[in-house]
Amino acid sequence: MGNLNFRILSFFLRRMKSNVMIKRMLREVGISSGQTVLDYACGPGLFTIEAAKMVGSNGRVYATDLQPLAKKYIEKGARETGLSNISIFITNGKLDIPDATVDVALLFDVIHYLKNRNEVFHEIHRVLKVGGFLAVDVHHIDSETAIKRVTESQLFKLASQKEVHEKHAAQLLFFSKYFQLSHFLEKYKVS
Repeated sequence: MGNLNFRILSFFLRRMKSNVMIKRMLREVGISSGQTVLDYACGPGLFTIEAAKMVGSNGRVYATDLQPLAKKYIEKGARETGLSNISIFITNGKLDIPDATVDVALLFDVIHYLKNRNEVFHEIHRVLKVGGFLAVDVHHIDSETAIKRVTESQLFKLASQKEVHEKHAAQLLFFSKYFQLSHFLEKYKVS
């Protein structure tokens, strides 16, 4: 995605997603103080900044995106809010994060866009702690397709599915399908 497209996307996302909605989604996912969170394909960092506030100074948020402007947006947001618990990586797959260090991975509104899904799911699985989980928010494909895309890797299984109906600040009604995929308790073994 080019810089202009990223800026346009960021503009619309900031107007469509209220801070109240973002906080509620992160609470529903189970983000809490002291956790380590991965916000994969974080875009302008709407969820990154709020997650960093929620995990507090004892927690950490890793934010990744392939667009270099994402780093600038998040750095600015972190500066403005006084956050120092965010690490930002520009990547198209490989994560510079140690194994088994992440409690919760967020894959919000991006699963339809991933061309290298298998690599992404393997990397997310690698960095998740035993008992950690992947939360997926789906907008552009149906939930059955999203579930299939994630579970076909055989790294994750569906833990719960919840439909969310939201009325946003723009007074538009959005239909969002939201579900969590739990991480297998045993680490995936490659044969």
